[in-house]
Amino acid sequence: MLQATLEYIDSSHIVKLTSEHLIFTLYSKEGLFTFEKVKPMAGFNNLLIANVANKIIGICLLFICGLLFSCGKVDPPADPPDETLPQKKLTSRENQDLKDHQSLPTENESPKFDANQPEYLNPDWIEYHLDQVGIDRLIEEYNKESDPNTQTIKAALNLSKHILRDHPEALREQLQARLLDRPEPVFKPFQTLPHNRVQFRSEWPTFNQSDGPLMWTLEGHQRSINCVAITPDGKQAISGADDNTLKVWDLKNGELVRTLNGHSSAIFCIAIISDGKQLISGSEDGTLKVWDLASGKLLKTFEGHTRAVNAVAVTTDGKQAVSVSNDRALKVWDIQSGNLLRTLKGHSSLVDFIKITPDGKQAISGSFDETLKVWDLNSGKELRTINTHSFRVAVTPDGSQAISSPQENTLEVWDLKNGKLLKTLEGHTGPVSCLTVTPDGKRVISGSLDTTLQVWDLNSGKQLQTLEGHAHHVNCLAVTPDGSRVVSGSTDDTLKVWKLTKGKMPWTPNGHRKTVYCVAITPDCSQFISGSWDTTLKVWDLGNGKLLQTLEGHNDSVFCVAIMPDGKQAISGSFDRTLKMWDLSNGTLLKTLKGHAHSVRCVAITPDGKKAVSGSIDKTLKVWDLANGEMLQSLEGHNDVILCAAMMPDGKQAISGSWDTSLKIWDLASGKLLGSLEGHTDGVNCVALSPNGNQCISDSYDNTLKVWDLARRKPLQTLKGHSETINCVAIMPDGKQAISGSNDKSIKMWDLASGKAIATYRFDDNVTSLSISPNGDTLIVGDKAGRVHKLTILMAAKSRKK
Repeated sequence: MLQATLEYIDSSHIVKLTSEHLIFTLYSKEGLFTFEKVKPMAGFNNLLIANVANKIIGICLLFICGLLFSCGKVDPPADPPDETLPQKKLTSRENQDLKDHQSLPTENESPKFDANQPEYLNPDWIEYHLDQVGIDRLIEEYNKESDPNTQTIKAALNLSKHILRDHPEALREQLQARLLDRPEPVFKPFQTLPHNRVQFRSEWPTFNQSDGPLMWTLEGHQRSINCVAITPDGKQAISGADDNTLKVWDLKNGELVRTLNGHSSAIFCIAIISDGKQLISGSEDGTLKVWDLASGKLLKTFEGHTRAVNAVAVTTDGKQAVSVSNDRALKVWDIQSGNLLRTLKGHSSLVDFIKITPDGKQAISGSFDETLKVWDLNSGKELRTINTHSFRVAVTPDGSQAISSPQENTLEVWDLKNGKLLKTLEGHTGPVSCLTVTPDGKRVISGSLDTTLQVWDLNSGKQLQTLEGHAHHVNCLAVTPDGSRVVSGSTDDTLKVWKLTKGKMPWTPNGHRKTVYCVAITPDCSQFISGSWDTTLKVWDLGNGKLLQTLEGHNDSVFCVAIMPDGKQAISGSFDRTLKMWDLSNGTLLKTLKGHAHSVRCVAITPDGKKAVSGSIDKTLKVWDLANGEMLQSLEGHNDVILCAAMMPDGKQAISGSWDTSLKIWDLASGKLLGSLEGHTDGVNCVALSPNGNQCISDSYDNTLKVWDLARRKPLQTLKGHSETINCVAIMPDGKQAISGSNDKSIKMWDLASGKAIATYRFDDNVTSLSISPNGDTLIVGDKAGRVHKLTILMAAKSRKK
């Protein structure tokens, strides 16, 4: 029995005959042919003593090969490579692993590039060498150059390397977005994109720019990051997270060095022992663990706390550690022996902060009981208590001052010798979650639930820098020993490394402080509206990104917005259970629609602008008369919360999607349920209709999209490609493609006929909302960090010719 397979491959011509099975493989430009004798043989060396049938098969195969060669179909290779099986295309990360002992390709190995343009400033050269050696080795090559323009490219590569390690194909789009604000002519080649495929081009500098304070993003943790510490030499950072792991990072290049596993629950705190060779971690599991930093080996475990360990500090001589816990106690440990030396009690609530003075004689603790306590570590006695309304505390290196956050958005500076309040720092728009002081004691850095970091001059109280880039709460901070950089960890599962300078902040139309849940573009493509978790809607100029209006009236998150057909008014829905109608010319609130028993998650308007349908967590849809604000119908039929709704082109029917995994079609006049679309295995998050109303596309928490035939009520395609929850989808005006956005931090364009993804664009944050302009050339994207991005949709040159 012989079996043959055919697969196209553009490679050398190779003949392979294996010994384990009789397999004859012919590689040629016409295809890859494999003839295999199914039954195993003893080995090729035993071919002459195998049974006659095997001999005949082998002779026939060799005859076929000779015939093909003689006919000129293939040329025999001079030196076959070591591996003769077809090779998959390696990722940038895999290429890097294979080339650990190699340098960049030599000039005669590389394609010829424009001689008038320096290699390091040539996007084609960068693209080629990224594919050859990977992003980290490529950035190392840039370290050899001192030219400012070359270093700007290096900074842009650093900002994108967490994406380019796994997705080198995103290089051109990433560099275009990161260098958008640079006016110098040398960067013009990076600000355009080739038109040989479908692409998205950023139009506003809403990505972190190469001249901004963000250096790079560290990705690896699977859940929220709670703590971070930096080694005394400033070369490594160690982070702990809700995924029960610690990770060691190289701060020179942002590489993950190793992962430390041992805790059975979330890790809340880390301290580096003074020599920098060991670290100690505290966890929700109630233990502290000592680790060897070089090997990652677990050395010992301290047990004694009865509840979660929230913070730990080490004396400057590295001999003792002090930990604090939800059990309200402080514990002093001998690090060498692991013995518990003493327990300090006095706080009446959980203790969340600990700092040891430089002389190692005293400790300062902060608690939910709204006090700071100063302790004598030798005797264990409480020396004094400072009343403060904060358990978020930082202490200057000399132990003279403490900084706390007694109110949600402010910081207070205290004199620890006399307990007097020195000054108040104001600037955050959300609760302060973490604080640290630079090693020179001159600056304090605060992280907040408003997703930003603020840098303050401790002497004057002046705000020096605002660092924006995290998509969610900032949980922890650490400053390098030289005070030049700060590392922050966030609920968005990333760490970010920032420069502590007064460098200019690039312009960005980032008016929201929290997640953008909805966006909509006006019919004339002149404006767009965004709605956010921050309770506001904002009206923007679509051309230049200028903020025109802020619409205030909802008292909770805004989940949805729809614009009237004439573009003059809009209607929004909120967690506050209401819908509101707005005049877009002046931002006036026209009316409030009440009727839902829970938050409003979606709204759609009929083409004539007379009616709207809204869906809610109360499991109903409501049909509204927009002229007088009256509710006309309440549509019931879903078994769970309703998350999305879309209006049919004729305005007579609507379609809704629910957490019950179904989509339902409704008659708006009678309120009757006309039919259901079943097929998703998890909640339906979003739905969009084709312009002719014959098809719709839905996305689901099952990470798939489905294209439906509405007449037959059957699925036509299931689109797979996103790796996490899909939050939004829209169909292009011609009805041939759709664009979706996901928590995997990407958008994808899909061909609806074939079900294939034809373009992918990657962001730094979760994509939460999107809207396509009526003319199909502009895309507005909202993300978890509160940014709104404008992208131009570039169809491939071939597609345009068609």
